[in-house]
Amino acid sequence: MYEVYSDGTCIHSDVTPLTNCKLLSPKLVLQDNTAGTFTAILPQQNIGCGHVHRLTSEISILRDGREIWSGRIIDEQVDFWNRRHLTCEGELGYLNDTTQPPAEYHDYTVRQFLEVLIAEHNRKVTAEKRFTVGVVTVHDTND
Repeated sequence: MYEVYSDGTCIHSDVTPLTNCKLLSPKLVLQDNTAGTFTAILPQQNIGCGHVHRLTSEISILRDGREIWSGRIIDEQVDFWNRRHLTCEGELGYLNDTTQPPAEYHDYTVRQFLEVLIAEHNRKVTAEKRFTVGVVTVHDTND
């Protein structure tokens, strides 16, 4: 069972017969080391039609009640029937919202280097766009 939420409101469920809770042509593309993408067509009668906004609405996709993807709308086109064609990018895309200052890094482990970059990003964004460094398994003999 798949469900799509926009800011906590269910805008698609593949088990409900209600037409106001259906997206047309939903497609999720997941890949390693990328943000992933989600595209769908939001019909006018959908419950979320007036509440889904580009770059601000948080889109979440759940499979059997467990979140498998989260992101935001980055592009929107409206067709002849006033259906909204949405293109979304995954959370990793939030890293594109900030810049890193010019700097030199010496005598850092890979983990320390990542922590410096993520800390700089986290200083510049709101709480929902922050990251933490997880498990780092890369070992660099040069450090």
